[in-house]
Amino acid sequence: MRARKSYSPFYFIGQAFNGIFRNFSVTLGAVVVLVCCLMLIGSFYALIANINENLDDLTLMNKIVIFLEYDATDEDCDRIEKEIKGLRELGNLKVTFVSKEQGLEDMKADDPENAYLYEGIPAEDNPLADSFIIEYDDSSKVQRIEYNLRQIEGVRKVNSHSDVAIKVNTFKNGVTVVFMFFFIVLFAVGIFVIINTVNMTVFSRRDEIYVMRFVGAARWFIALPFVLEGIIMGAFAAGVSYFAMKWLAGYVVGTVVAGLDMITLLPFEAYSDIVLYGFLSIGIVSGIIGSTISIRRPMDA
Repeated sequence: MRARKSYSPFYFIGQAFNGIFRNFSVTLGAVVVLVCCLMLIGSFYALIANINENLDDLTLMNKIVIFLEYDATDEDCDRIEKEIKGLRELGNLKVTFVSKEQGLEDMKADDPENAYLYEGIPAEDNPLADSFIIEYDDSSKVQRIEYNLRQIEGVRKVNSHSDVAIKVNTFKNGVTVVFMFFFIVLFAVGIFVIINTVNMTVFSRRDEIYVMRFVGAARWFIALPFVLEGIIMGAFAAGVSYFAMKWLAGYVVGTVVAGLDMITLLPFEAYSDIVLYGFLSIGIVSGIIGSTISIRRPMDA
């Protein structure tokens, strides 16, 4: 039985680099376009991450405060708390009990200049009521949460910012849809650029490919150098994009918005891993798809 011949991986890698340098100007142009595409994708992701961070800082939007009847007993408070925690189908709800005594102390702390006005109020004349603060993590369910809270016996009043929360959630979803649209478009552009670049290499080696096919070379043996060429271009573009994105994020955080206390910008390190692995995945996958499509026509001809 004839032994299967093994080939050094360095042979295929060398052939891939030969293809890259054979059409260096075209390859350089393709890498530049890929870098631009990846930078745009990374910038959109950073924008969404920072928008979410700033919206999450508006803590009132993900909180509902319910006030109990003035004559609510300890047993009523325990029962209502259990009913709130039982609304598991509405997401992860964090429930915090605030007694009317604690509420009065909080008012004193919030208005220290007039704290003396509250000193003479006896416990039995406390004008406040016991309350619960409910924090939720899914803004799309805020109306259902609010409705269910109103149905609980002993709840006198429900304060929420559901209208704001819904608008914010709609805005975030809209930004995500726009990001996905641009991601698909830019990903397609990256594949198209790699197809054209590898096509140049395929065209310059078309005679060699036909000879290898004629002598019975395996399809993978012919195609692998071109696939590696696309992978190398994609990985290189991903590396350049990552460091360019790191510099750009540092410049924006340290220079452009320095001193703007109303805006919170995430440091690049907060999402650097996602950017790195995302760039590598997009670059390598687009390289594989683009080079595979390019080599298919001469292989099937």
